[in-house]
Amino acid sequence: MDMSERGRLLEQARGYGAWRLVVRERVIELGDWLRANGFFDREMQTRLDSLLEQLSDDRITIAVVGEFSRGKSELINALFADGLGRRLLPAFPGRSTMCPTELRWDATEPPCIRLLPIETRASDHTLHELRRDREAWTTVAIDLGNPVAMLEALQSTSQSIRVSPEDACRYDLPRAPASDDDATVEIPRWRHAIVNIPHPLLEQGLVILDTPGLNALGSEPELTFSLLPSAHALLFVLALDTGLSETDVLVWREHLAPASGHESGCFAILNKIDTLWDGIRTEDEIAQHMDRQVAQVSKVLGLSPSHILPISAQKGLVAKVRGDHQLLAASGLPLLEKVLASRVLPAKHRITCELVRTETASLLGTVRAVLESRAAGIERALVELRASRGDKIELGQAMLERAHRAKVEFESKLADFHSVRSVLTDRANALFTHLGTDALDAEMRSSLSNMLQSNFTAGVRRSMRGYLNALREKIDASSPIVDEIHSMMAQAYARYAGELGLRLGRLPTFSLDKAARRMARVEQSFKRHFDTTSMMLTYEQVSLTRRFFKTIAAEVRDICTVANLEATHWLRRLIAPIETQIRERQSQLRHHILAVKRLQLATDTLEERIAELEHDLRGLVAELDGLLAIAAELDLVLDSDTHPSFAEAA
Repeated sequence: MDMSERGRLLEQARGYGAWRLVVRERVIELGDWLRANGFFDREMQTRLDSLLEQLSDDRITIAVVGEFSRGKSELINALFADGLGRRLLPAFPGRSTMCPTELRWDATEPPCIRLLPIETRASDHTLHELRRDREAWTTVAIDLGNPVAMLEALQSTSQSIRVSPEDACRYDLPRAPASDDDATVEIPRWRHAIVNIPHPLLEQGLVILDTPGLNALGSEPELTFSLLPSAHALLFVLALDTGLSETDVLVWREHLAPASGHESGCFAILNKIDTLWDGIRTEDEIAQHMDRQVAQVSKVLGLSPSHILPISAQKGLVAKVRGDHQLLAASGLPLLEKVLASRVLPAKHRITCELVRTETASLLGTVRAVLESRAAGIERALVELRASRGDKIELGQAMLERAHRAKVEFESKLADFHSVRSVLTDRANALFTHLGTDALDAEMRSSLSNMLQSNFTAGVRRSMRGYLNALREKIDASSPIVDEIHSMMAQAYARYAGELGLRLGRLPTFSLDKAARRMARVEQSFKRHFDTTSMMLTYEQVSLTRRFFKTIAAEVRDICTVANLEATHWLRRLIAPIETQIRERQSQLRHHILAVKRLQLATDTLEERIAELEHDLRGLVAELDGLLAIAAELDLVLDSDTHPSFAEAA
């Protein structure tokens, strides 16, 4: 096995990171060109700044999920052994990780581990809110030069404490004591951990989310509602020696199947295949046993067999540390790395390409249309001036009359545009009435108040259903408005292209389908995890209301905020090309009238004016060539087929 197989994931991540930097450089070049050529207004600056920010803070999240003792931490260690040569996370029999742990790298902060105390679960603050509260977290520095101290710091994620059943209840954790002799309960010491550490994979924007099992998934709804669904890949870790347990199936059905959304990024990892290497079974017997396990998992989980990967994380780690290529191949780890490298990263690459193409195509199209309009105006003026050589009277009065008529005719057609813009503003206001955060916050406060006043669990559930129904109805009511705007602007584009000669290009499109799908997923999760009698009896009413409702409300608010932002950008892309080209045409008409008047007053000679226009035309052609060159370079970078780092793995 060569190094290209062994380090496929690492090299692919580096390739993606390098590609993203090149894309960012090209976007910056576009902004510099727009600024240098007088096209850089506030709207363009806002859009380019937003795009550059997204390219800089681009993350690829891989969530590792499964019950305890399945080998999740060791799997992460094996993936990270390239570039490290040892374990990153503590891994030992039993529960290695007691709280959800994120591995990431932020170069603006020192290496450290941030730990959120379990006591914060007694408050009404969600994990999303607490992320912004630095004082709520305990920070432990990580000494990269001291492996022993580093491992000790990372072992914080496995710490537990003993509390009374009453305290466990306040934290929404199981309250049954461990034994009759001990009236206390063992619970995680920390609610959440964020490890900030430099590693070649993390430095390229990879984020690993390690979850400690069913209890954490059930008691921290943000994992189910937000973190897991937003992951680009889900690795569901099973143990081949124990088989597919009832708890494994429960984790899958309750939390992962609805979170994955689609199969392409979801994989079941059959770990610990080395338990079959007992020196007695033949290779054929081992292969047949693994095939049966894969078939069973495929049938129960509904995953394609190609998404079920038998591996030995522990042997893969040992093989990497020792440089044992034969053991590494037997561990099955290279296949997992190949799958992640060939499916997950290219999928993220395509998403980024689509984002950059959408944002830059609109800007490039508008500017190109302006330059071409200017060039066409100059060419028309040159034709008229050259035809008028030697005819002073025609040059003077007739040209001025034609220029004035063209200006009046053009402006007469703008009355309709002002009407269209007024209707567009009215429809946009109606759209944002449904998607605006003010209306969402008012709905949330009203629903929360109703829940807190309810004395029965049925009332709580009814209020929550009402809240979700009201918000889904807002999204449903917004879709016809979007369709109406699209239809109106399609007619306007066609009319102005014909009557005014504007070069408007393809009509930008927008859909609320993504928001509707996310909303449906929230409703499905609510019904699965909240809207059942058994779940209502599991927790106290106030605790349940606080934890689930605030999490759901935060997720719904994010759905509508994203839809609001995307709708705003869409509306701007709709109207900006028309307004820009109208201003440009008005400027051309005014400039032409002034030029004809100068000729009429003999302040400029005809030949001087022709020479001036020819010089301007050459300058415009050069500008247009420069713009097209930047667009071609950007297209070349965005084209994954021409970038060797993103060739699909064979």
